[in-house]
Amino acid sequence: MADRTDADEQILDLLREGARTQAYLVDETGFSRTHIRNRLQIMEARGWVENLHRQSALWELRTDPDEADGEQE
Repeated sequence: MADRTDADEQILDLLREGARTQAYLVDETGFSRTHIRNRLQIMEARGWVENLHRQSALWELRTDPDEADGEQE
């Protein structure tokens, strides 16, 4: 997918291992909190991730875009 960023790829790789907090994603990727939050919101709108707990910003992979056959973004 051409419009996925390096941050998206790193976030997806980490979420493939299990649910992660936004803070964990920031620490592991080195991107800013704002950038990670923005990318997560975009991925949530595409149906790829789900925020399980808003207070702790716990995110989970919902639909792996690499495994979705013929689905739209």
